[in-house]
Amino acid sequence: AGDSKGAGAPASRKIFDSPSAIHAALYHDGVGNLVTLGTDSVLSIFAPPKGDSIEGGGPEGTESKWTVVSSTKLPTEGDAELTWTEPGVLAVVNDRDPSCAVRVFDLNTGDNYVLVPPARRKSRGLPKSAESAAADPTGRRLSCLCYDADAKTLACGQRDGRVVMFRRTAPPRGRAGRRAGGTAGGDEGKRGGEEAGGEEAGGEEADDDFAPEDAWRVCASLDAGGTLERVHFATGRGARLLVAVCRDGARLCVRVKLNDKTRGGVSVVQVAADSVVVEATDGSRAPARLNTTERGMQITGADATSRHLLVWNSARAEVHEARGSGFARVSAFDWSGRARGWSGGSVRGQSNAPASSSQAMAIHGERIYRACPGRAVVEVTDLAGDVVDALAYEEAQGAAEFVDCNGDFLCAATASGHLRFWRLPADGVGRAEAHGPR
Repeated sequence: AGDSKGAGAPASRKIFDSPSAIHAALYHDGVGNLVTLGTDSVLSIFAPPKGDSIEGGGPEGTESKWTVVSSTKLPTEGDAELTWTEPGVLAVVNDRDPSCAVRVFDLNTGDNYVLVPPARRKSRGLPKSAESAAADPTGRRLSCLCYDADAKTLACGQRDGRVVMFRRTAPPRGRAGRRAGGTAGGDEGKRGGEEAGGEEAGGEEADDDFAPEDAWRVCASLDAGGTLERVHFATGRGARLLVAVCRDGARLCVRVKLNDKTRGGVSVVQVAADSVVVEATDGSRAPARLNTTERGMQITGADATSRHLLVWNSARAEVHEARGSGFARVSAFDWSGRARGWSGGSVRGQSNAPASSSQAMAIHGERIYRACPGRAVVEVTDLAGDVVDALAYEEAQGAAEFVDCNGDFLCAATASGHLRFWRLPADGVGRAEAHGPR
């Protein structure tokens, strides 16, 4: 056997016997311990003998006497998932755990606590699959998790397809200061306490109530639309890309910027990649929600008037009319100029508007104003996407990157930092006129 093995072949040796079959194991880098999770849901920490480690030790086939540092029995049995968050801090989930919580073990301090994802809110516009899943209490049980160290974000997946993300923030200033003062010692620490004064001392006393779980905040959630089995962050993307693996396939999820805007007594807030809520700022109109999940449309921009809601992304735009407590779609068109309109369920026809891959749009009355990439022009279309006018300005000022309607005015911000203004027609249909210095 010695002759057949290459000189560079790695050695293997037995380091300890586990009391039960090991479901998962993680190496505690920098400390040298090995953390195991058995099929009996016992979380154990094994330490090597002094001067030994996994990488070093005796010859192949020899046995090292590793010792058990601690063992913790988790409240439920079965296959669990675990991952490191920050160094020495372990997060564990088990889909048989009725608490539906992430159990966190800080091996550095001995702290252990739980992170509980908030219950799904009942709101108009959720797809039927999400509503039925929310009605099943076992659907909230956690089946998988992953962590992105760059963004300090922990994602945990529920059986019903929902992914909830927690982000770790810095502890309160007073707590950090108290720890620093404690390690300084002597007269230096005393001087720091004297300079702090009464208010600072009171603040530190209040920080005694700070718990380690308070450093985590829910930062996002999404619905993958299936029974979740795995979640993974893309490496080096700062938690921007997430893969959710379900029983019926994988979903690639991307983090998007959520938009919000208030104008003319109307507030429009994007609450998810495919959902916006519109309400009156004076409370005269109940909040109404639009969800585009069933059409597979992810929203990158939204604008609203008292009558219409405009949503769009890089390929498509939709106009909806406020009716009662919800919305009715009036038209939808893509940037190749092919538009479709609806009126009482009948198709009005196709349009041949020029191509314009716009990411900046605004709505006023019966007109949509959109920027034209690479051109010093703001296109004006009707609600079906047909171009009816073009507002041109000096080419040297560059293309408009942002457009906005508010009150009686349209404003366009150009790539060169110029602001161009037009006075909007009172009837919402006529031509906008240039306003201010040219």
